Amino acid sequence: MLNAAKALAHIDRLLRLTAVACMLLIGSVAFGQGVELVGLDGENLSELELQQGSVVVIVWTTWNRSNRPVFDRINEIVEQWGDRARVIAVNLQEEWGTVEDSINNQTLLAPVYLDPDGAFCKKYAATRLPNLIVFRDGVLAFNGALPDDPNRLLREIL
Repeated sequence: MLNAAKALAHIDRLLRLTAVACMLLIGSVAFGQGVELVGLDGENLSELELQQGSVVVIVWTTWNRSNRPVFDRINEIVEQWGDRARVIAVNLQEEWGTVEDSINNQTLLAPVYLDPDGAFCKKYAATRLPNLIVFRDGVLAFNGALPDDPNRLLREIL
């Protein structure tokens, strides 16, 4: 029975990977010319959505040692600011399977989007990891390193 459960989990993972790959191929989400993001759950995010209300973006990777506690920090931001802003996590230049494995068996309250070629991060100059980007009514309000305590900064912006 255990082998059957593992096989079903593997099939499910392959189906989701295939769905994400298909969305990337058809240009599922465009952030200006050539910039595309796709959610791990298959949900799309358009640039128009970044221009509506307040959006908090945390850019991270699995390989950066300083990013290990980033899920806790993302969850704290969602809990504190999720009623005033849309909070999303953007993974920089990693494959779907790597990202999924890193969040497997963990609770992450924000949706995760992939930036496979780094185009989103280049467009918004996300150069520090983890990086915090805040949009307010379509305007880039902050871009820089994710502070240890982002609440003071987010209070000023949001």
